[in-house]
Amino acid sequence: MIVQPPTAPVRVPVASSVIPVQFAEPSANLAAQRAAWEVEYARIPAVIRAEMEQWYLYGGVRLTRLTYRFGSATWLADGPGAWIGWASNYAGLYDSATVGGADAIFHNHKIACATNYRDGASAIVHEFGHHIDAVLTYLRGTPWGPLSALNYGTPFAETWAARHAQIPSAYYGATNIREWMAEQWRCIIQGDPATFKQLMGGDAPTATAIYAHWVTLFPSLAGRLAL
Repeated sequence: MIVQPPTAPVRVPVASSVIPVQFAEPSANLAAQRAAWEVEYARIPAVIRAEMEQWYLYGGVRLTRLTYRFGSATWLADGPGAWIGWASNYAGLYDSATVGGADAIFHNHKIACATNYRDGASAIVHEFGHHIDAVLTYLRGTPWGPLSALNYGTPFAETWAARHAQIPSAYYGATNIREWMAEQWRCIIQGDPATFKQLMGGDAPTATAIYAHWVTLFPSLAGRLAL
């Protein structure tokens, strides 16, 4: 867990035994909100959290591991917790800045979540899915490259190409392949087989095959979806 000392009176460190929170906006409701976030985040198997939150090295340099920032949408948009790229209507945002020029690698992985969003706890799981998509192959020993995210590889890239036109536009996962990946992850963690199937264009065999692939990546996900 990373706890960053406050850099201004309006930023407070948040201790959590579950979520690696960096800092948050002071709020009278913070304790209750944190409890809801922790319940949702704890749905992710501990073995997966331990792998994906780790420090790692690149070129001998220890890069910043995954951390979270919490606050109201306005605090994150243009207040003391302002984050480049944040918009006031966002529920969450995954930031994966790069370093290294042509050999750039993702680093400084951070997730912001708006405390006033009606489903902010689910946003935690969704944004974690972006982190997995971005860095899993590297964390498991594959050299990082611009096309090394999971969504560029088999079977995800082929399935998106074949099925994305059949995904109902009302589903956020229809937005693009990155949101599609993150929404798959959310569905698995939250146990939402109906949405997962729709993300595969309503095709049950495809949904079963893609879920099986997730289980090969993370065996602890077995039994999460009744497809």
